[in-house]
Amino acid sequence: MNLYARAHDPEMCEKLVLEAKDLGMVVDTPAYTTLINAYFKNKNLKKCWEHYYESVVILYLLNLIKASNPEISTDEVLTGLMIEICAHSNDAERAISLYENMEARGFH
Repeated sequence: MNLYARAHDPEMCEKLVLEAKDLGMVVDTPAYTTLINAYFKNKNLKKCWEHYYESVVILYLLNLIKASNPEISTDEVLTGLMIEICAHSNDAERAISLYENMEARGFH
């Protein structure tokens, strides 16, 4: 997936994510981060946000199912990427909200 992200081919990244889901695999935070970064490199901020919100919902639901695994959630890398995306779209309010949420979860 990193190969496609570096080649600025987010559609192939997304195809791999969909194939993984079809096979019943859990798409983890690093995979979502790579997918979102690929769209960011292509300046498709709408797709970045779509996949970010998808990852938040899916990872939240997985946490409910697997309460013993708190590692299944967005991390500081993904949140930092989304804050950078906010900066590129002049959305300071959303960036602050993301930062405060990250800080409340213990990331600094």
